[in-house]
Amino acid sequence: MNAADVALVVEDHPLYRQALLDTLQATLPGWHCLAASTLAEARLALAQSPRLVLADQRLPDGEGLAWLVTLAGQVPLRLLLSGADEPRLILHARQCGLDAYLPKRWTPPQISDALHRVLQGQRCFPSASGGDDAPLTARQLEVLRLVGRGLPSREIAQRLGVTERTVKDHLSLIFIRLGVRNRAEAVAQASVAGWLVFDSAE
Repeated sequence: MNAADVALVVEDHPLYRQALLDTLQATLPGWHCLAASTLAEARLALAQSPRLVLADQRLPDGEGLAWLVTLAGQVPLRLLLSGADEPRLILHARQCGLDAYLPKRWTPPQISDALHRVLQGQRCFPSASGGDDAPLTARQLEVLRLVGRGLPSREIAQRLGVTERTVKDHLSLIFIRLGVRNRAEAVAQASVAGWLVFDSAE
């Protein structure tokens, strides 16, 4: 068996683990698909040199993301699975270099499509809002784009034709929706998620 043909699923729920295995086997014909219910079992399975590891975030003996991060350079394709669409977790997984974040609410065809994309060298992440779009309005994104250019609230207000108080209100809502504490964190998260586009001249 070629090591490049091994996939490992780490999931503690028996029925869902089997469903994932069925999806992987249907999506990756010819691959040898292994399963583990704990990180301890998964570490032993690494002896098979898997090319792809799909791990649940919440496992009996640890967190999937933290473990997947340690596999950088050892496992080519690392995918995180979670039962909750947590914006910070999605963004953190992306920032840590993982190849995909798969919500458990996704259907087998959606998971299969994500696997195909990852195998083609793409990264697959839902938006940090848990939906298809950014959790910010067009005006809030414009405010954040100007913040990213380093403009103070007063100048942003002048450019948008609103009061400085309105700009600060927008920023307060942005911080709440993104779960961040300041402007730098908001710009960083929005940039990683692909919601902000800066002109080259800026």
